[in-house]
Amino acid sequence: MIEDVEQRIMDLEIHVAHQADTLETLNQVVTSQAKTIDRLMNSLNQMKELVTDLQDLVDQAPADRKPPHY
Repeated sequence: MIEDVEQRIMDLEIHVAHQADTLETLNQVVTSQAKTIDRLMNSLNQMKELVTDLQDLVDQAPADRKPPHY
């Protein structure tokens, strides 16, 4: 009976060790993804600012001006 309990404890310890490793791996993945999302959000915000600036330039351009080839 003591051997059964010892085996069960060893099995539980192995199971816990595997779970801890899995949690560490998942944590690394989530951390990496969070950094990627932050970079993408920064890029998106820069693009939004660029589009807004370009739209402002288009809105300021005279609409009835002839193209240069006339």
